[in-house]
Amino acid sequence: TVESSNEFTDRTPKNSVSNFGVDFDNIEKLSQQSTFPQLEYLAQLHATYLLCQSKEGLYLVDQHAAQERIKYEYWKDKIGEVSMEQQILLAPYLFTLPTNDFIVLAEKKDLLHEAGVFLEEYGENQFILREHPIWLKETEIEKSINEMIDIILSSKEFSLKKYRHDLAAMVACKSSIKANHPLDAESARALLRELSTCKNPYSCAHGRPTIVHFSGDDIQKMF
Repeated sequence: TVESSNEFTDRTPKNSVSNFGVDFDNIEKLSQQSTFPQLEYLAQLHATYLLCQSKEGLYLVDQHAAQERIKYEYWKDKIGEVSMEQQILLAPYLFTLPTNDFIVLAEKKDLLHEAGVFLEEYGENQFILREHPIWLKETEIEKSINEMIDIILSSKEFSLKKYRHDLAAMVACKSSIKANHPLDAESARALLRELSTCKNPYSCAHGRPTIVHFSGDDIQKMF
């Protein structure tokens, strides 16, 4: 252990859409498209979903999942750069560990260097952090570095790639708009534009779909 100083309710009807013969393989088909569909924004549903249309049919966009994808790609790129550019801390952080953990981390601290984190040995069983990589926000320093230390101490190998993914996904999820969050038309359209520029716009960082497509045939089968 390291020591250092109204969600949207699911109201799916009993006769769900799938009972009408809708082909939900469309989600997979969307992910294989080379270009994002040109969407015309229509309205927001339950302050949670964006209703859109195109010549291919009707679309529902989950606003939380969509913004999570946008922010995930932003943070993953920022963390992935691992620039050696550092921001000096006005008040350094001290990390105190049990003796055995201190010895292990002292041997493996080069793994932290790969992420742009440079801990110096300081006092008995202590490390000091005097600067931090620019991709790491000051409000997240203590928590994030403690997480990295725990990963290094609890596993034989520290996967920087996996850590970047997990950290970017966590930050993106926590900072994204949630369900029951009203958006005006301008904000909704801006969200759709940003989503269309993502490398993988069809799912959030946790694998949930950001967008579902109903073709004209799908809609006809409902009636």
